[in-house]
Amino acid sequence: MDRRFGIGRWAPLLLATAPALALLAMRTWAQRLLLVLIAIQLLVATFVAITMMGWWFPGRTMLTVLPLFVVPLALMIGRVSTGIRLGTALLRVCTLAFTAGLAHAGRVGQITIAVDPFDVVFVPFQAVAGLFPLYTSWTAETWQLTYAWWAAFVVAIAAVAWPEISRECRRLFEKVLDAVGKRHTRLPSDERLSE
Repeated sequence: MDRRFGIGRWAPLLLATAPALALLAMRTWAQRLLLVLIAIQLLVATFVAITMMGWWFPGRTMLTVLPLFVVPLALMIGRVSTGIRLGTALLRVCTLAFTAGLAHAGRVGQITIAVDPFDVVFVPFQAVAGLFPLYTSWTAETWQLTYAWWAAFVVAIAAVAWPEISRECRRLFEKVLDAVGKRHTRLPSDERLSE
């Protein structure tokens, strides 16, 4: 999420993976394994990678698992409302535009991709810069934007995962009721047998 080096700024579609990954936690063991692989690589990219600055392009350490993001995004898009699908489509368009702008700037020599990609003079990319915290300078704005992003992720996860969670809770509740109901229906017959 960092303003200069965060992969979310360069590929906004990946911001939609937060709620999408929540769906993986509630699915099959294979999808849970996918979630674990993505989470481990994200932790490595965040906390183990040598440096955030220097000769390092955003998301470089995430490239090994980037193709895996297709699965949670496809699961999410198949289960959400039209409004969320349109929002996801907008994120896709932004991702393609930012990638094209970055590639063009690198090709014409405006930037060196491995050195200063954040200096790209692509108006749509620069227009969204203020939405992301700058973690190289911890100011009140950095904290406010960080809290705002976390709140947005929580709301998005709740919006996407809630139908699945409520369905699962209902199923478990019905299982409990069935088990309790069977126990109660057996008791009278057991008592009749003992008489």
